[in-house]
Amino acid sequence: MKFAIPAIAAADQDMAASGMIGVESLLSVSWDDALSVGTLQQTGDSSATWTPDPAYSAETDPQDMVIMADNGILSAAEIDVIFAVHMEGGGTGTAKAIFSPPSYALNQGFDFPIGFAVDLTVQGGGNENKKIVSIDSLSSISGGKTGNRWLLYVLPSTFRFVACAMDKNPAFPSPKSVAIPCGYDGARWIKKGRSDVPTLECSAKYTSYGDGLMRLNGHRLTAMIESVKDDRLLTERALFVGWRPVITARHGDGDSEDEARATGNYEKAFVFSTPVPSGS
Repeated sequence: MKFAIPAIAAADQDMAASGMIGVESLLSVSWDDALSVGTLQQTGDSSATWTPDPAYSAETDPQDMVIMADNGILSAAEIDVIFAVHMEGGGTGTAKAIFSPPSYALNQGFDFPIGFAVDLTVQGGGNENKKIVSIDSLSSISGGKTGNRWLLYVLPSTFRFVACAMDKNPAFPSPKSVAIPCGYDGARWIKKGRSDVPTLECSAKYTSYGDGLMRLNGHRLTAMIESVKDDRLLTERALFVGWRPVITARHGDGDSEDEARATGNYEKAFVFSTPVPSGS
């Protein structure tokens, strides 16, 4: 499954940049797991080291792959990453990822947050929808700075919509700030510390134990929150992999509405908010 946002027409740029209300975020879940493919560590302004994940083996069927910022990404220009790949149909070629801000964003810089993700797209005429069998090596990287780190993943392709969802409250992964005092100065140095465990809390109308959020009880899941503005314009997809929620049913009194609430930890967040770039 490709997760990139469809191209946004000029007439829809203002809508894309507008604030959101709760009904514009839609919740879906998948019982399929995400698969780690490898890690890319930037070692210079135009160099990086690719390390395959030994736990990942090429699937019988080719896969769509994505690349995600695993730390705060710094760059003075658009970041283009190109891999040599084996692709669907048995051939070899290249696959490219482009890190750039949405066209409607007020901030047009190239520094990106943890979890910012884009599709890896096979290059060449007629190849853009082909899947990838394996990543063979890193071909090139442009933009970015030393210390940037990315993860490559295969994400689930089949999701089930959760009707009548209400709250969708993710706490995103981020390192804590740790203060090191010196003498009278209680914060002489502020260091990057270990992150808290990220959580996702969702709620929906309760219908039965056999439907909605109640069906999630006891499972490891991938949750997806899609932002659809004005009921027609998709602007963002956020996926939360390795989610293990605890489900609570809330049955009230009188005319109060019953609800199901799912709360639990997850492993990684992948957020796709950049429309398909014209250069991919």
